[in-house]
Amino acid sequence: MAVPRRGLAASAAVAEPVGYVDDIAVEFATAAVVVVPLWAGAGMRVKLVEAMAARVPVVSTTLAAEGLGSVSGRHGMLAETPEALADAASALIVDRDRARSSARTAYSHASERWSIDAVTERTQALCEEAVRRRGTRANMHDLP
Repeated sequence: MAVPRRGLAASAAVAEPVGYVDDIAVEFATAAVVVVPLWAGAGMRVKLVEAMAARVPVVSTTLAAEGLGSVSGRHGMLAETPEALADAASALIVDRDRARSSARTAYSHASERWSIDAVTERTQALCEEAVRRRGTRANMHDLP
């Protein structure tokens, strides 16, 4: 769910549920905050990471941020009820400095963990470790 930033007044903020879109970057460009109200499910929360990478402040349930290493109040805000999610989103809308700071920190967090360079570096290290271990086992089989 994205809260648009165009003509935004804290007392008149409107949340717009967003379903399937052709280009999520367009939605992120117009959002003041992204809210991810997830109470059931599993797997990687790609949209949350994408919002962080787009430098959009995020508010989500703990489940939505599970496994991302996010810290509430630093990389976004965590809340567990619809009311608390709305309050957290409203707080970021009203306090734009806090929203910008949260978005910057979340962007750095996402870049360090999921950028192409970060993923490539980890993948290369895992491959090198696998080759090293395989080489060690192969050498053991060559012993008399």
